[in-house]
Amino acid sequence: MTKLGGETIKNKIFSFLKILFPSNKTESVLFLILMILYLPLGIWLSLNTTVIYNKKIPWDIYFSFDNRSIILSGGMIEKHPFSEFFITPVYNLAVWVYQTVDDFRFFSLTFTVLCAVNVSLGIVLIYKYLRNIIKLETGISLLIVVFYTFFSTNILLSFTPETYTFTIFLLSFYVYISALILSQGKRISVFFASIMGIFIGGETITNLPKTFIPFLFENKKINVKYFVNPIVKALVSAAIFILLYLWRRDWDYMKIIVKSTSQYEKFSNPKGDTWLDMVTTYFFGGSVLFPSFIERNLRFFKIHYKGLYFQVYDNFVQYLFVFLIFAFMLAGLVANRKNKLTYILWISFLLDVIIHCFMKFGLWTSYLYGGHWVFVVPLLTGWLFFACKENKMLYRSLYLLFSVMTVYLIVNNLYRLADFLDFVKAYYLISNT
Repeated sequence: MTKLGGETIKNKIFSFLKILFPSNKTESVLFLILMILYLPLGIWLSLNTTVIYNKKIPWDIYFSFDNRSIILSGGMIEKHPFSEFFITPVYNLAVWVYQTVDDFRFFSLTFTVLCAVNVSLGIVLIYKYLRNIIKLETGISLLIVVFYTFFSTNILLSFTPETYTFTIFLLSFYVYISALILSQGKRISVFFASIMGIFIGGETITNLPKTFIPFLFENKKINVKYFVNPIVKALVSAAIFILLYLWRRDWDYMKIIVKSTSQYEKFSNPKGDTWLDMVTTYFFGGSVLFPSFIERNLRFFKIHYKGLYFQVYDNFVQYLFVFLIFAFMLAGLVANRKNKLTYILWISFLLDVIIHCFMKFGLWTSYLYGGHWVFVVPLLTGWLFFACKENKMLYRSLYLLFSVMTVYLIVNNLYRLADFLDFVKAYYLISNT
């Protein structure tokens, strides 16, 4: 009996690892190609510049990322409750590496390698979803993955040690495994959801509700259980998280409330551009398609330094591209309106829309939060292609349009990436600092 039990546990672990990591030749080759694409940029930035980890400047060198602050502390406990526990082992590894080779540049390099691995594995999970959940053919799945690979969010997070880098991987994993469980007619256990809630909500607390969304779609019939089961499971999972959160804050719930309120008031007063421009460029478009950039003079105590920020879109093609992306997402839902898995994706996305667009939290730098939601774009696009596969003319038209959009995205984002590198070379080369 013990042997059987041991074999069952071993099989479950093996199955879990097959879900988490590349499990066939195509997935392995895809992961390798992604690493070859992303890693050289991170290596160059780590070994030749101080932009990834700057000993003097804790935040806002580029696009409002808080690299040094996150590396040293995990960020504010109110927003990132357990991030410090996740980042500390990586920090200790990075310290060991740079002390071993006696070169501080390898401290940044350790984080950069992990970032590239996180983003690459997250994209492989998106490919798994397209192939195993939606059942798309390999060709269209790879085209969607190429499109997604060159998102501005993925490019930036491939070398940026931030909470969003871990979050995009964790959410991609949870979306895939929950879809896998539901598509097999099974239920997500409270234990697993609680563990994922600790990881996902622990990185950024506003993402905690996303771990509850699949509960709503476990029951096929609408009855009392349809409403009671998800509520009970969500409450149990939330209670576990809240208890750990309070423990993290020494049970001082008033401190959590006061600091959280203060943070909301501080970051919910948009400045500069119109609401529509910020929603279109900063929240939605900027997470996919780079706009142009602007340099700003910043100061941290007595240290004066340059920071790089997004500007609002300035031409019709950019707005058209963003409109088409949104149209693909909406059409993916409408065309599969009887499919519960598309609703999970849209509800997850709408949570971010509510927080950043309507509650206006961090709206003027909301391109930061792309790691919380951009993975729904390729997935809903995949569902759209799935719905159109019987209509050959429509399918081919969509394929052609999507191919053109992919080429435009790649050209635009590589061009803007070159602008970013010019900024880095001008101010943050090691020889210049």
